[in-house]
Amino acid sequence: MFRHWAQRVRLLPQDSTDFRPAASTTGELAAAADAGMSRLLVVGCGLMGTSLALAWQRAIPGLWVEGVEICPAHRLAAQSTGAFKNIWEKIPNNKYDWAVLSTPVDEALQLLPEVAQVAEFILDVCSVKTRICELAETLNLKQRFAPTHPMAGKATAGPQTATAELFVDMPWLCIVGWPACAKIIPVLSASRALVQYLPSAEEHDLAVAFASHGVHLTSLAVMLAFQKACTQTEDCTSWQRMTGPGFRDVTRLSASPPGFWVTTLAHNRTFVLQALEGVMEELQRFRETLVHSPHQIEPLLQAAQDAYIQWKEGHA
Repeated sequence: MFRHWAQRVRLLPQDSTDFRPAASTTGELAAAADAGMSRLLVVGCGLMGTSLALAWQRAIPGLWVEGVEICPAHRLAAQSTGAFKNIWEKIPNNKYDWAVLSTPVDEALQLLPEVAQVAEFILDVCSVKTRICELAETLNLKQRFAPTHPMAGKATAGPQTATAELFVDMPWLCIVGWPACAKIIPVLSASRALVQYLPSAEEHDLAVAFASHGVHLTSLAVMLAFQKACTQTEDCTSWQRMTGPGFRDVTRLSASPPGFWVTTLAHNRTFVLQALEGVMEELQRFRETLVHSPHQIEPLLQAAQDAYIQWKEGHA
């Protein structure tokens, strides 16, 4: 099944908003202001939530932003960024035009009913979409909920590394069929993200399994394999010192905080398993070639280079 994943995922334009220009023009800023957002609640003031608050304050001058963060250290660090007027320990009994769920998917699922009581519109930035879309429909939030996912981030977590530039020229995925997505697009575009539609929550989860979640585990597997081999030598430090940019590029995701990934991988387990099967199949092809006909490996190397060029052109 994983062989055909790319054929199943279709990137759809909607109202001419797919891959909008990155520049924030005066017209885009005015459109963002017309999105009906004057009071915003950001639930989860880590890297993503605090960066979003900073970016949207820039996009909508005068925007009032409050936050919710259960971690005391994160509350203090987020407050110091100047992104929030107030930061609460729990959902306040106030009224907001929009609320953003910027938490792991398990927490977002728990908080959605409560957040829907205080905000007219709700947006989530979870990297797994199927369960939360199902819950939103069960709660009759089809018109008020915007399932989205910015393909942006850093290997380090926490509000101390937040920046308004985090989303610049990065894809921000929206799901077709949810009217609130169209309402928030001017804000996403004004923050210079590249808005892109996927046809369904399931298609989103399949695509990110191959483009993100499976890549993450592959990066970690390379790191663990290196560490295992290194520790079996007499001088592991020499191995560590000899690593170059290729090793750093491939393994940098190992620095990511594990906690976030536990729930993400669990919720997208079916599609992540397909992605891992695809990676293992390709590794097996390289292995079998090296075992039986090492001098015939060039076509595989060339195929990978061709695939990279094709991806680069499509990404650009």
